[in-house]
This record gives sequence, C-alpha cells and structure tokens, in this order.
Amino acid sequence: MADAPQSPSGAGAAATPGRKRAAAAAAGTVASLRPAAALTVRDGITITEAAQLMAAKRADSVLVVDDEERLAGIFTAKDVAFRVVAEGLDARTTYVRDIATRNPLCVTSDTPATDALNTMVARGFRHLPVCNEEGDVVGLLDVIRC
Repeated sequence: MADAPQSPSGAGAAATPGRKRAAAAAAGTVASLRPAAALTVRDGITITEAAQLMAAKRADSVLVVDDEERLAGIFTAKDVAFRVVAEGLDARTTYVRDIATRNPLCVTSDTPATDALNTMVARGFRHLPVCNEEGDVVGLLDVIRC
C-alpha cells in the first residue's frame, strides 16, 4: 500500500455477498454461522467518508480491500473513537489506510465454528473477516450476532 495520500475519487464501497447459498453449509463450520455481508472500502477514502458510510449502512466496521479486492485491513467504530478522536486527528484529511488495522486475522468458511468463536473471545475481537483461500472477502462474523 502506498504511503502517499490518494484522491478519494474512484474509491468505492461495496457490500460483499456474505452468504452464498450452498446446498448445505457443513455443520459446525463458519459457514453454518451464516456470516453477514461485509461492507468493504478502498484504503484511499477518508475517515469522514468511511464513518458516513458506516452510519448510512448502520455498520460498526468496514473491511479494507486492496486493488485486487483482497482483504488488506479492518476499520471499526472503535478506531474512530480511539485512534482518530482521542488523538485529535482531522477525519477529513486522515485516510483509512493510516488508521485501519492492517492484515487482520481471518477465517475461511470451512474453519470449525468453535475455532473462530474461541479466537474472537480469546483475542477480544468483535469482528472476524471470512475470506476464501485467495484472500477475497466472503463475509464477516460479529461475535454479538453469533
């Protein structure tokens, strides 16, 4: 990821299909938890744009993707409070790439559900991205909804 700020033009957001209806999700896997659709953004948007999108979609996190749509980070409402507001940063000129947690841990649809949930509890994660083997975002687990 480049360090130089990029123009937010062309920086899009999309809801990634979180549930591809398979014939039957294997019992006891992450797929059986029915991960929610993940809201994704490019790292070149500002904190203000990301926060406005999160508010409009009533989401408390977005997954940050790279140019190939691979998972690159996660940005949460907690990041807005602890990393932007608390540090006195200007949300209009600070980019998601500067704040988001880079290369977050993720699971695949066939990961045992207990492993995913134990990881979330043990590490204090509220959100856990679900990706395929290529790193494409498939969905998002929220510990509250699980």
